[in-house]
Amino acid sequence: MLKVRHKKIASAKELADFLLKIDLSKTPSSIFTSEDWLTGWISTLHLRSTLLIWFESDNSVVGYTLLTVNRYPSFMPLLKKGWLNQSGKKKFDQIWLEYNEVICLPHYRSQCMTALISYSFNELSLSELYISMSSDLLGWENSAINHELHWKKIPGYKTNISNAHTIENIISDFSKSTRAQLRRSIRKASDTFGAIYVNETPPSELIADFLNLGEVHKAKWSGTADGSGFNNNAFIKHHEYLLSKIGKTSLLKIYAGTTLLGSAYYLLWEDTVYFYCSGLIQSEVDKHIKAGYLLHIFAMRHFSNKGYLVYDFLGGEYQYKDSLCSDKYMFYQVSIYNGGFIIKVLRKLVKSVKKLTSAIKPQVSATIFRR
Repeated sequence: MLKVRHKKIASAKELADFLLKIDLSKTPSSIFTSEDWLTGWISTLHLRSTLLIWFESDNSVVGYTLLTVNRYPSFMPLLKKGWLNQSGKKKFDQIWLEYNEVICLPHYRSQCMTALISYSFNELSLSELYISMSSDLLGWENSAINHELHWKKIPGYKTNISNAHTIENIISDFSKSTRAQLRRSIRKASDTFGAIYVNETPPSELIADFLNLGEVHKAKWSGTADGSGFNNNAFIKHHEYLLSKIGKTSLLKIYAGTTLLGSAYYLLWEDTVYFYCSGLIQSEVDKHIKAGYLLHIFAMRHFSNKGYLVYDFLGGEYQYKDSLCSDKYMFYQVSIYNGGFIIKVLRKLVKSVKKLTSAIKPQVSATIFRR
């Protein structure tokens, strides 16, 4: 049985110092639970209730995670909810964490997940443990076999780019209608502006180009329910931290001739490129030039020729992802509940009050993803 310990985390430096003492740098399955991602995120927080939890076997650390504990709901704070590697506050969670997981040695994964659930309910007295954007529903179901578990699914999309060395190779794998759209877009853009190509921003200019992309992103998304992360200082601070780490990010600009059609920001991890967000300059093109589609296929060629194997569009249901992907997968928003009698009564009470207040004040639904 694993031994579980925790302490309140006071700073990003404290997390970095802890990670220096253990050898788990190669265990995250994606950049989203890497040391750089979590340290950058911690540096944006007003740290009050974020815990560092770690798991030991024979006095050696075999896994860890971050957990923020908040009381809820705001109108009647009777219950405690734990957010895995998140804060529970939109300002600090707008960085779009995906592939959320406990960071641990692979052969200890199920033990760490089970130990976290037990510790959350028995030692931290949580009523709910929430795991946003997990790709391992089965693992959580097996670990929470004695607890109530609810989930919602969100589709993700990715493309194998191991053979994407030419544009024709890429296009040939798509549907007939998508192939026709892309060829028409390439022809129209080339005839109107000139040859299409992408430029990768050098490291010294990454932050400046990221902020320039942000201006275009804000113009498109600021008026929506979720808004643009580029209006959020915590979001920008987190990504500026990542951008300062050599080899963790990339930013591409797509041109037709001398005309800039748009740019895209990527996260890099092992053999995978994660498409994070883009800024398309719509005023430069007519309706027959699919600038976003062109950006993706030329980016696929660029990264394939650099040796990457997977182009991951991440989560969020959009037509362009469905048209350009070779594989679909699922993320899950997982809630695991403490089964104690008093907790159940309080949850029912909260649910009743929420139903009453929502009837008085209708809730506005919002799309989670802004890419």
